[in-house]
Amino acid sequence: MGAAREHPEPRFVKPAAGKSFPARVRADGTDLPLHLPDEFPVLSAEPVVFAEEYRLHILDGKVHAASRYAVFGTLDSAPLPSKHAALGFGAEVVDHLAGGLPSAVVVDVGVIAGSDRFAVVEGNEAWFSNAYASDVERVLDVVLRAAGPVHEMRDTDRPFAQ
Repeated sequence: MGAAREHPEPRFVKPAAGKSFPARVRADGTDLPLHLPDEFPVLSAEPVVFAEEYRLHILDGKVHAASRYAVFGTLDSAPLPSKHAALGFGAEVVDHLAGGLPSAVVVDVGVIAGSDRFAVVEGNEAWFSNAYASDVERVLDVVLRAAGPVHEMRDTDRPFAQ
């Protein structure tokens, strides 16, 4: 948080975990919550405009359910065809982060406006993420794994437990 507070230009800032303040583009670092200490972990990035955004529900290192959720920042959910480029990009992201993600998580990706380049928008807790136009039963598979009983938690997920 301390470093983000020092930025004089617009930045997208969000909590590294949880929802302790709204994730959004801030005019500068003075627009960040004052009640949180400088040591509070945040993610900060240069703002980009996404032409389309997609929600990917990840289970055991694979995209298990997915849909579009926004077009140029406006809610516009739609199912994805099985060969959509967002699914391929999501698979690349998950492969790149192998071992660095819990077994059940949500990753939002998008196409940067004016290009055909994909980028990660953000990661989210599965139990706190809208299904949009995804197959609800497949989304539920991800949510149940993420929010299941502690005694059923996989050892590989323990480092991510809060």
